[in-house]
Amino acid sequence: MLVGVYNDEGTSPWCVECTVATLQSRGFTPLLLSATDIVNGTDDFPEKCTGLVFPGGRDTPYHEKLHGQGNANIRQFVEKGGWYLGICAGGYYGSAHIEFCKGDPTMEIQADRELGFFRGTAVGPRYPGYSYQDNTGEHVVALVTPHSTTVTSSTDTVDSTEHGAANGARVNPAGAHNSAPHVYFNGGCWFRTDGTDQLSSCEVLWQYNTSNNNRTPPSGGAGGSGAAVIGMTVGQGRAVLSGVHPEIGFKDLDNTLHSEKVKQAMKVFDSERQIVLDSIFDFLAGGCL
Repeated sequence: MLVGVYNDEGTSPWCVECTVATLQSRGFTPLLLSATDIVNGTDDFPEKCTGLVFPGGRDTPYHEKLHGQGNANIRQFVEKGGWYLGICAGGYYGSAHIEFCKGDPTMEIQADRELGFFRGTAVGPRYPGYSYQDNTGEHVVALVTPHSTTVTSSTDTVDSTEHGAANGARVNPAGAHNSAPHVYFNGGCWFRTDGTDQLSSCEVLWQYNTSNNNRTPPSGGAGGSGAAVIGMTVGQGRAVLSGVHPEIGFKDLDNTLHSEKVKQAMKVFDSERQIVLDSIFDFLAGGCL
């Protein structure tokens, strides 16, 4: 099955590479698409594609190149039975509103977006320290499902600093597989409802685990403690928006670009991200948790 992967200004080459590898590992054939391909169409897109992935990077260039006809074509593709997977920047992009780095004079973005698969607001970064220049804001974060008991452990969050997370989180390999799945995070969002019916056709697949850290988002988060991954029906198709990076595994980390703390955590928890990926692709195929 052919799946389009957006690959144009704003996308992170690393995120595109990890997305392509993940799709291939699950039996899909990735097709790299430019903004021009989406606006004008190609021999393969949209007619021959099953889905479309917007990977991590920067969402503003996505909007600049695709607003109007490009976004209309994406929306029509999904409404007619295709699926959309937005990861990090792609998750922001698939929401109706963005609130990024609020209060930061150089990084703040408050804007509307046209796709609006989620009719609420993508708010981020969910965890602190994000930088466009390096990976100092990367974390390995724990997720829970809305149906599970919140896990209390010492590994809710592992960050890239020398001293770990604000709560003194540490990697505990012995208890790794008795806790929630842990996945890579760098600048992603949580999904906030704004007091209307925005969850009427939306399922919270995964929430950030906030049992043992002091960064619980404001009230109103989809699912109560900050939705990390959400899925929704859009016409005859489906969309999943993710604030985290389940497509990135331990083997994808460059030794020179990531902290030892993050690499250790990713190695310990690497197999767990497959649980999150399974739930995402099951939902996109028409299932649910």
